[in-house]
Amino acid sequence: MIDVDFVIWDFDGVINANVVDGHFTWIDTFQEDLGHSPELFLEHMFNDSFREVLRGERDIMDQLRNWASHVQLSGSLREIYDYWLKKDSMVDERVLDVMAEVKARGVGNAIGTNNDPKRANYIERDMGLGAHIDHMFAAGRMGVLKPDAAFFEHISEVLGIAPDRLILIDDFPENIEGADAAGWHTHHYTSFEGRP
Repeated sequence: MIDVDFVIWDFDGVINANVVDGHFTWIDTFQEDLGHSPELFLEHMFNDSFREVLRGERDIMDQLRNWASHVQLSGSLREIYDYWLKKDSMVDERVLDVMAEVKARGVGNAIGTNNDPKRANYIERDMGLGAHIDHMFAAGRMGVLKPDAAFFEHISEVLGIAPDRLILIDDFPENIEGADAAGWHTHHYTSFEGRP
């Protein structure tokens, strides 16, 4: 294992095994489960304003309301949101085992994710990931997204740890490049490979 003081784990696509070849697998049963077009949902949710959601500048429920209005949703918006969160929760226990090994070696674990405040809270509390980490760094709480240099600088400053004592494990090449540029160690995660 690389000699570092903290491992910063990406959430979606790393700890949360919800991405296969760049595709969010939770959407596969959307039509069957809810009777609505997954394509329309993705189009209305993941548009230009979604970056504002991720940075905590816009509420995710506003984004959902726009979609609900377009499809003339008759059910509860909260039920749709809860469905989305639950279907998108696919924690890889093998990664949690590696995180436990990291902790046993006296190295810290943190999540560094591009998620809005509501989902960050869900990940930390409802999914129970808070019990496995020392810190939760979410774009929506920080007001900045990976791969912006400020994302990595913020984490280094909060932890009080030099960049070369940190490693990012992430599945997006752009985030790896951003962390590299910030002086971090990096590991481009493509599938479960055991230890970082």
